Amino acid sequence: MLIITKIDHIMKLHQSGKLPRFGLHYLMSQYLDFAAGLNHSTPPDDFSLEEHSYQMVVLERDDADCVLPIVSLFGTKPILTESHPEYVELVELSDDHSMYRICYMPDNECFLMFYVAKGSMDADVERWLAEQAGYPVEEGVQ
Repeated sequence: MLIITKIDHIMKLHQSGKLPRFGLHYLMSQYLDFAAGLNHSTPPDDFSLEEHSYQMVVLERDDADCVLPIVSLFGTKPILTESHPEYVELVELSDDHSMYRICYMPDNECFLMFYVAKGSMDADVERWLAEQAGYPVEEGVQ
């Protein structure tokens, strides 16, 4: 689970090889959109999502069964496929790549965006993501 709250987090993830090029451009544009919408006076390099109770989280393959950093209505911290996001959408990126964007709003003051590269998770998680995003899932498709 890679947490992004500042612009330099995105650059460090890319430099470490944990964030592919297609993800770099998309996450950078998402971050800059949040920065522009939340704070008009702070330069993007000095802006922090954390100050506004926002987080961007990139999920990796090993994160499929991890506990999400959110609390459900029942007071528990769910795993991804047992959670209830506000919405899930599949965002088509360049070069035949796409990412799922998963939105959680645990309360009125907290906004969490999770990002998952399509095809990076196991079959059960990919099926759950597709269903949540409103895409039909064929039997036997992995």
